[in-house]
Amino acid sequence: MSTPRAKRLTAACGAALLIMALTLALPGAAGQDAPPESARETVVVIPLKGLIDKGLYDSMVRRLDESKAFDPVLLVFEIDTYGGLVDAAIEITDEIGGIDEPKTVAFVPTKAFSAGAMVAMGAREIVLTPSSSIGDAAPVIQSAEGPQIIGEKTQSPVRSMFRKYAQRNGYPEALVESMVTLELEVVEVTYSDGTAKYMLAGEFEDLPEDEKANVIRSRTVVREGEILTLTASEAHEYGIARFVVRDIDEMLEEYGLSGAEVVTLHVNWSEAIARWLNDPRIASIILLLGILGVYMEFKVPGFGLPGIVGIICFATFFFSKHLSGMAANWEILLFVIGLVLLILEVFVIPGFGIAGVLGMSLVVLSVALALVPANITPAPLDMDFLARTGAYLIVTLVVAFALGALLAKVLPHTPVVGKFYLGEPAPEMIAHAEAAGITSGKKDLVGKGGLAETQLRPAGRAKIDGEYYDVSTQGDMVASGERIEVVSVRGNNIIVKRVG
Repeated sequence: MSTPRAKRLTAACGAALLIMALTLALPGAAGQDAPPESARETVVVIPLKGLIDKGLYDSMVRRLDESKAFDPVLLVFEIDTYGGLVDAAIEITDEIGGIDEPKTVAFVPTKAFSAGAMVAMGAREIVLTPSSSIGDAAPVIQSAEGPQIIGEKTQSPVRSMFRKYAQRNGYPEALVESMVTLELEVVEVTYSDGTAKYMLAGEFEDLPEDEKANVIRSRTVVREGEILTLTASEAHEYGIARFVVRDIDEMLEEYGLSGAEVVTLHVNWSEAIARWLNDPRIASIILLLGILGVYMEFKVPGFGLPGIVGIICFATFFFSKHLSGMAANWEILLFVIGLVLLILEVFVIPGFGIAGVLGMSLVVLSVALALVPANITPAPLDMDFLARTGAYLIVTLVVAFALGALLAKVLPHTPVVGKFYLGEPAPEMIAHAEAAGITSGKKDLVGKGGLAETQLRPAGRAKIDGEYYDVSTQGDMVASGERIEVVSVRGNNIIVKRVG
């Protein structure tokens, strides 16, 4: 027969599953523009802003599919990002690079660094504004010595993506590869006919003598030990940027499309919510509420509102991270295992031992892995994202446990708390003055038996000799309904043990 506690726990888990299902099933096309009715040519703009992650990739794919209804003559990807997840960036770049018709343009109003530079390379042409920059795509990790560029094993696939789309779209290969790798030196070679070519220093040294004879000038544009980051004018000079314009309207004039219908396909409300939840500040608040809920649930008898809030917050936290590609399935599994171990420690296993320590460790580890993903490879400018995320995590944990300790002492003495928890006997059930803290006669309870009316973990309420008392154990957990025996009375504290 199910108990009220079990029903509450089932309801909380059901609510968490509902959050997960709604997150996965949110509609994908709410609030977008309808296809234009006019016969004018149409240009579709798809903004790609903020952290590049799995959520942005899914959103872009949806918007690409929606753009087909407009039959655009030009597809513009408005890129404004410091970078993000390499896996997601590769998927986005390949998706853009695989478009043959219509013509694709990467428009960068301010910045396309790291993974953002890779995404821009996937478009047929790149257009910048006078204040924008592009490049700085070396994969970097944080170490004790500060930001460190990852070795060749990680650089190679990233560099190959840059090289592949440089070849496809006519960007100088040597230059775009130097956005990724520190050890490359790039030389600009000018021939007698006025043409210029960019090549690696080693390639220049290996030129045939007859070709070298036609070289009238050579200069180093990227020195070994430098990562290439270009201003708009430099990108235009080096043949990476097709145009440098003030805004999209001026860009359309350059393409002869000043009279075209411009349709912007934004991230919809459901995608915006998912990405908003992944903001480090918002994720920290959700995490804080989840920790407080679970912490308070372990500190008071019964299962009630704190436990429900905690489960829902953790479900929201992990599934928003999962949808963005930051939390892998195994990280979520680590959290579930840790939570199960903690539940077993509190409700089944007496005391607090190996299961509790292991459970707490797995919970903290899984949260850290989900909040600061291991496969993010930002450029140095992106280290701010990792630093802020790590700081939010530390502050969240400190604040959560400080508030939890404070609330555990304050809330049990407020008149509202008793309404939210099971297992607390109503005032009318207290039939004896002993429950009010009167010490006379408590010495006579030693050796007497009774029943635990609430869980004792270690404190709670028991019925002894037909009356209700506040009791505690010596650290053991006693389930509600189990037989107990009074072993000692210390002042107002009645110490009991499990019998049998």
